[in-house]
Amino acid sequence: MRINVKIKAIFIIIYILGLIFVTSDTSLCNITEADSKVEKQYLYGDDYEKYSGEKILLSNQHSNISGLFGNLKLTSIIIQPTTDFIINQIDHKGLYDTFRSSKQWVFKNATLEEIQLLFRSAGLDNGKCNQLLLNTSVASNGKEYITTPGDSFFWNLAPEIRAKLYPMIGNYSDNPMYSQPLYFESDTAEEWFYNSGLTNEVKDKLISLTYVANGISYISDVHLILPYLSESERIKFLKIAYRTKSMDIMLQINEGQNVSDIAKYWGSLGRISNIESILDELSNKPGGGEINIDELLPSIPQKRVNTYCGAYEYETDYKDCHWTTINFFNNSADERYYDLPDLTIFINEISKPLKRDSQLKFGDIICIFDKNNELIHSCIYIADNLTYTKNGMGNLNPFVISYLDKTISIYGEKSVYLSRTIANTLSAKL
Repeated sequence: MRINVKIKAIFIIIYILGLIFVTSDTSLCNITEADSKVEKQYLYGDDYEKYSGEKILLSNQHSNISGLFGNLKLTSIIIQPTTDFIINQIDHKGLYDTFRSSKQWVFKNATLEEIQLLFRSAGLDNGKCNQLLLNTSVASNGKEYITTPGDSFFWNLAPEIRAKLYPMIGNYSDNPMYSQPLYFESDTAEEWFYNSGLTNEVKDKLISLTYVANGISYISDVHLILPYLSESERIKFLKIAYRTKSMDIMLQINEGQNVSDIAKYWGSLGRISNIESILDELSNKPGGGEINIDELLPSIPQKRVNTYCGAYEYETDYKDCHWTTINFFNNSADERYYDLPDLTIFINEISKPLKRDSQLKFGDIICIFDKNNELIHSCIYIADNLTYTKNGMGNLNPFVISYLDKTISIYGEKSVYLSRTIANTLSAKL
């Protein structure tokens, strides 16, 4: 018995020492890679049990914008999941099974004539259409057609044809890699695979499978890449596959600058005095100073921006774009909307439509609707063309700062702008 107690005591001491080691380094760690000389930072979440994400600087160049929000310096970054986080998610999500589904197309409740018309409207010539039809057969349940194009067809498909054909295939719900392809908010695949660690052969193959639509790069045919990857390379590929582009944004304050108007912009809905005291401190410094806008955000987005959900947060895996929007100004998270019969009604409780001549301001809600007028995405307006958003449900979609026009391109047919009217959604009616 005494031996067991001693063993338990030793484990407790080791555990405590481990905690001391981890918590002694909870700031962002700068790690320079000798080959690429790219700054990489490991990102902690608020209560993460593991490192979940890492930040990569795309370049040392930046752009500047000015307005009521002040002078902002924008630097493009990549947010990608860590190796440990990816391994955890593979076990949970069954990612490879989804990727392999791209080798065939399922057309439920469609006729052969409709399928042929789809192929032709994408710009395929007679030879390719006939080839596809020869590889199309009725499923065993008799309710759908299945097309299995073959690897050579996929490899030889022109990017512009993919860009037309794949969204139409994605309109059929049983084609997940076409309705929800991998994507990166850039019109150059080279930027997507920057500093990836993959071999040149694999990168070239990935680039050949990439297609671009409205300034966004997409890949659907992931099954073609998997055979070329070792187990360690598959982890590298998954890290790149779930990269997201974001920004570091610095607000620049000059020495002696009057910051009251800027504080009113960032401090909407009851936070003006707190923001003004922060900016006054910069204004009073010799030469002025700058501050990351992360520190000007309300408490929940301040902790979340440019991070992933925690490694074990999938047990409450509902943190999507609407969770992000609704909880932007909350001090504690409001989880009630999961059970709402109509999310649009709830959003209308905490906002109102903007007048046609009104300008968006910090904290306003942007709702994006599909062609059936269904709400499919929401995000928060930050400044100029910038939004705070989480593009998808689940752990592999981080909370980021994105361009509004890019977000709309990914999601929708139309957008509606709403002015936030209350600071805390916990006080809104159900």
